[in-house]
This record gives sequence, structure tokens and C-alpha cells, in this order.
Amino acid sequence: MKQPSALFLGNTRMEFESLDSTNRYARSILDSGTPEGTLILAHNQTAGKGLASNTWYAQPHKNLSFSLILYPRHLPGNQIFLLTCMVSLAMVKTVKNFFPEIPVQIKWPNDILINGKKICGILIENTWKSNQLHTSIIGIGVNLNTTEFPEELQAKASSLFLETSQETDSNAFINVFCSILEALYLQNRNNPRSDLKQHYLGALWKYQEWSRFEWDGAIQDGMIIGVDTGGKLAIQTRENAVKYFDLKEIVYH
Repeated sequence: MKQPSALFLGNTRMEFESLDSTNRYARSILDSGTPEGTLILAHNQTAGKGLASNTWYAQPHKNLSFSLILYPRHLPGNQIFLLTCMVSLAMVKTVKNFFPEIPVQIKWPNDILINGKKICGILIENTWKSNQLHTSIIGIGVNLNTTEFPEELQAKASSLFLETSQETDSNAFINVFCSILEALYLQNRNNPRSDLKQHYLGALWKYQEWSRFEWDGAIQDGMIIGVDTGGKLAIQTRENAVKYFDLKEIVYH
């Protein structure tokens, strides 16, 4: 398979045998003239984290743990969720590039699922200057060739290897991801009114399906009908009301 090449994303790479957190290392070099697109890769990440301070389990040398540094200063503050859309869709497209028939979906806001199990977590950390988006660190953990999980994770986590019985070359995977994300990133820079959000919704898990959720201390029915510009999840209730939820305000059942 011919690998696409990116113009700048991932061209500058820092590779480590072990880091506590690739995002933390990326933050430490932000003020040293680091070029946009710099990629920090760790073969073993000892203190990786996910959204809302969740920890991220990773088998050393069996998965991918990396961070990318972006300077998306063209994005207005009220459109920052488009960055989540870009990164999530790039990961979906990358998995499909290697395994076209596999069912890949996005669990709001940016977990990547195969057959309902999480194979990738994404953590985006932004800095601001004068109310303008200044830098973004895109932290990504992919269960690539992981062969086993702790018992408490087996029902909700998986890997590309466990889902396909095939090993995936980590360098090829990163190269394809960087090329796809860069294309989406540059397209958005030139055309902020692109249809990114519609593509995101098209890949969204449980979109326009009646499902069980928990909010306000009660388990109840709801249907995902969209995501607002700030990234809040829009849920339609059985009473035809529409409620908006931020992270940790709603739980899937």
C-alpha cells in the first residue's frame, strides 16, 4: 500500500522509549520555537490521561501514544469544536484506510469505537492569548496491536489487532493519519464553512437513535440529534424537548 506523505504534519518527530505523557512533553517545548506539526512519540507512556483526567491504559510497544503540536490561530473561538471534528474524522478515515470493511464510529466527543468498543482516545489541550486560540496539543492513544486488557476494561476496550486479527505497522499508521489530518486542517483553513460537522455527525455513534442515557441523576431515553458550535451534545427527549450537555453531564447506558 502506498503511503501518502504530509507537507508538514509529523515531519518533525521526537521519539522516546518512555515518557510520562507526550502531551506534557509537548507543553514543555511550546515556547522554544517548535515548528507546527511537530510529533512527539513515546513507545511507553507511563502517565497518559484522557478526557476529564481519566487514565489511559496502554501496552508498551503494542500501541501508539503520540502528540501533535498545531497553531490553529485561524479558527475563531466559537468554532473550536471543528478541531475535534477534524481529528476524530482523520482517525476514522485512517482506520478505514487499513481496514475498509471495519465499522468505525465516533463516540461523542472524540472516542473512536469499533463494534462499540474503544480503540482510540483523543485529548486536545488548547492555550489562548487575548481571547484567541493560540496553540493546540493533540494527544492520541491508539490500541494498535494490543493483545490483552485488564479484566475491568475487556467489555469496553479493544484494539485493531483484536478486531481484525492483523498486526498494523505503527509508522505506516502514523504517516497515513498525519496526511489525512493535514488535508482536513488545510481545507478548513482555506474554507471555514466546510461540511466537517455533517461528516462528524455521519460517523457519530448512536446518532438519531433512541438510546438510554443518565442525566440529572436519572436514567432516561434520549436521541442524539446534533452537536452545537461549542461542542455540547444535543439530546431530544421523549417529550420532544431538546437538552444540551457538556462533558460529564451525561452518561451513556
